[in-house]
Amino acid sequence: MKRTILVTAFAFLMAACFSMTSCKGNKGGKSELDSIAEANKSLETQVEEMDELISSVLANFQEISAMEGVINVPANGEMNTGQKERVESSMQMITEKLKANKEDIDRLNAKLQALGSKNAVMTKTIKALQSELESKTKEIRRLTEELQRKNIAIKDLDDMVNDLNQNVEALATTTEKQSETIASQDASLNTVRYCVGTKNDLKEMGILVNGKVATENYTSDYFRQVDLRKLARIPLYCKKAELLTNHPSSSYRLSPGDDKQLTLEIIDPQNFWSLSKVLVVRTY
Repeated sequence: MKRTILVTAFAFLMAACFSMTSCKGNKGGKSELDSIAEANKSLETQVEEMDELISSVLANFQEISAMEGVINVPANGEMNTGQKERVESSMQMITEKLKANKEDIDRLNAKLQALGSKNAVMTKTIKALQSELESKTKEIRRLTEELQRKNIAIKDLDDMVNDLNQNVEALATTTEKQSETIASQDASLNTVRYCVGTKNDLKEMGILVNGKVATENYTSDYFRQVDLRKLARIPLYCKKAELLTNHPSSSYRLSPGDDKQLTLEIIDPQNFWSLSKVLVVRTY
C-alpha cells in the first residue's frame, strides 16, 4: 500500500482549495492556506504511520512463515530436550508475533476510521491482512492440536493460543462491522432520486410550485431512488424535455431515437450529480 494514493488525492484537494482562495482575493487567504497546509501535513503523517504499521505486519508474517517451516513434529511424537525447546521457542515467538499483528491491524482500522477515509485500496489491504491473520492463527491451532495428540506439552501454549483465537475473533467481528458501515456509507453517498413528468404531473405531486422545484411538502413516492453508478440512461417517452434541477450541461445529453422519442443519457455520473442528488425532468 503506497501513501501516494491518499497524498496525491489530497494534493488535488489542496490545489483546488488554493484556486478557490485565489479567486476570492487575498483577504483571509493566508489563514485558509495555513489550515490547508496543516491538514496536508497531518494527513501525510497519518499515512506514513499506516504504511509503517503495514510494513511491520508484513514483516511479521514473513518471519512467522519462516518459523513454521522449521517446526517438525516427529511421527512417533518423540522429541529430545533440544528439539522440544526449539519447538517451544518457535511456537511462542509465532504466537507473540500474531498477537502483535492483531494489535497493529486494530490500529490500522482505528486510523482509517479516524481519517473518515473511504479509500477502497486501504480498506482492501486491511481486510487482506485480517484474512492472513485468521489463516495463520488457524495454522497455529492445528499445530497445537497435533502436539497435544502426540502428548507433547508446550508450556503455556494452550492459554496463549486460546487468547489469540479470542482476540482474532473479536477483530473479525469489528472488521465486519466496519465493512458494513463503509458499505452503508457508500450506498448513502451514491443514492440519488429522479422523477419525470409533465408540468401538470409535477404540479399535482407538489414537486413544481410557482414554476420552481419544491424542497418540501411534495409526494416523495413519485421519485425513483437509484444508485447513481448504475444509472446511465432514462427513457423520457417524449419529443421535448427540460431538466428543472441543476446539472452541468457537459455531463449529459438528450438523445432522440428513431421514433424521435428522447432519452436522457448521463455521460459523466459524478459530475452530473455533483450539484444536486435530485433530478426533475419536465416533459412536453
